[in-house]
Amino acid sequence: MTTLTPPSPRTAPGRFSFAALLAGLMILLFGASSAHAHSSPPGCTGSGLGILLFTDSPDVHIGDTLNYSVTVFNGTGNGPVVCDSTGITAFIVTPDLVSHPITLVRTTLTSGQSDYYSNIVSYVVRAQDVQPDGTVRATASDTGTVHQNDTDSQGGGNQGVNTEVSLPCIQLFVQCTGNVGENGAITFTGSVTNCGNNTLVGVTVTEFVNGGQVPVTFITNLLAHQSAPFSGSWIPSNPCASSTATFTASGTDQFTSHPRTVTNSASTTCSQVLTPGIAVTKACPAQPPAPGQLLIFSGSVSNTGNVTLTNIVVVNNQPAPNTPVFTLTSLAPGATANFNGSYLAPTNCSVADTLTASASSRCGVFVSANASATCPILTT
Repeated sequence: MTTLTPPSPRTAPGRFSFAALLAGLMILLFGASSAHAHSSPPGCTGSGLGILLFTDSPDVHIGDTLNYSVTVFNGTGNGPVVCDSTGITAFIVTPDLVSHPITLVRTTLTSGQSDYYSNIVSYVVRAQDVQPDGTVRATASDTGTVHQNDTDSQGGGNQGVNTEVSLPCIQLFVQCTGNVGENGAITFTGSVTNCGNNTLVGVTVTEFVNGGQVPVTFITNLLAHQSAPFSGSWIPSNPCASSTATFTASGTDQFTSHPRTVTNSASTTCSQVLTPGIAVTKACPAQPPAPGQLLIFSGSVSNTGNVTLTNIVVVNNQPAPNTPVFTLTSLAPGATANFNGSYLAPTNCSVADTLTASASSRCGVFVSANASATCPILTT
């Protein structure tokens, strides 16, 4: 028996069958999907791996400690879905250019995930790390493998932060001028300068002299690089010696997170201009004495200098050399002391004698002066 095979169905030329069309669509769909088979998660659109860097203070001083914190994140959780990041590493480079790796809690972050690391790195501020603009700079970076498309990519972020460095500084200049005489005051002039980069608040200048502290001036605010003058005087406790005054200035950079007070000192030494002097006079009696009678004379001794005289002694060369006439414990500048003296008149028509006055200044300088007179004697 012969079996007849039915003829195969035929399609019209130029047309696809439904089965062929369906097969083609499946190839396109699955082929397109396989092109992104390694995206994680499927349908993610790109990389969002990054890092944020923080400090615990907006400003510091030399020697202060800065603490750095970071947030490692993968996207914000808003907007398009970012691809997962794995094998994440992160580090901070402190202003001294030392790199500090961060031990991460998670090295894989999905879209919207983040981890905060508080005070993860500390750094002591050094003068040599300060930039010309007065800041210290640190950077934080992270990197990881971003799973997008069939071929992964490397992604990450870099963040820098500047911290202002306050450099408080105060300078002091002072000079003095000695006075003429033991009772005069030594005068001084000076200036205080803010040599830092921040305003100084409550600037004070004090003077230490004669064993005590004396206020000189107070300045509420002294701007950076600003100077303020001051002046005054003091009377030395010992005019015979050089007198030194030590001035101290202080101020605080109050407008910083951690105010710091700075001080500076300067000294100046001056001496009084002292000139000791003495003068002596002698006057004969108005009525000449007769031989053998007392010849009573008068005189005076004066302090012609500007310093006190001590141990004043007046002697006469009559009737014998160095005959004492007058003594005085002290004599102030400009003062005069009067005295009288006598001796027996000789048998002559006249007699000449010389008074000598001597003393020491309170500073130990010896001075002397002479006065001579010829007194007549009444003879018959």
